[in-house]
Amino acid sequence: MTTVAMVYHIPVLKQQVVEGLMVRPGGRYIDCTVGEGGHAGAILEAISPGGRLLGIDMDPQSLETAEAELQPFRRSLVLVNGNFNDVLPRGWYCFRSGPLLSTPGRWRKGVFL
Repeated sequence: MTTVAMVYHIPVLKQQVVEGLMVRPGGRYIDCTVGEGGHAGAILEAISPGGRLLGIDMDPQSLETAEAELQPFRRSLVLVNGNFNDVLPRGWYCFRSGPLLSTPGRWRKGVFL
C-alpha cells in the first residue's frame, strides 16, 4: 500500500510581511509568488474593504489551491499564471500597486504609478 503525503507550505512571518509592505485598507498590491495563498490571505484581510490583490505564480496547481483557499476574497483577488518577470512586459503595472511582494521574506517598494 502506498501512502500519499499532502505537502502544504506554511507561510512564515505573515504579520511582518503585512507590516513591512505597509498594507492599508483599500490598497492595491501584487504578490509575485502567490503560491498557495498564505501571505496573500494575510494581505487580503488587511486590505479589506475595498482593496485589490494581483497574485502571480508559474505553477497552475498552486494557483488552483490559492483560488480555493482565498475564496472568501474572490472579489478582491485576481490570480494570473505567469512569472513576476512579466509584470512590466504584460502591462500588469497598470494594476497601480503599492509595495510588491516578490519572494518569501523579501519585498521591495513598487515602482508602479
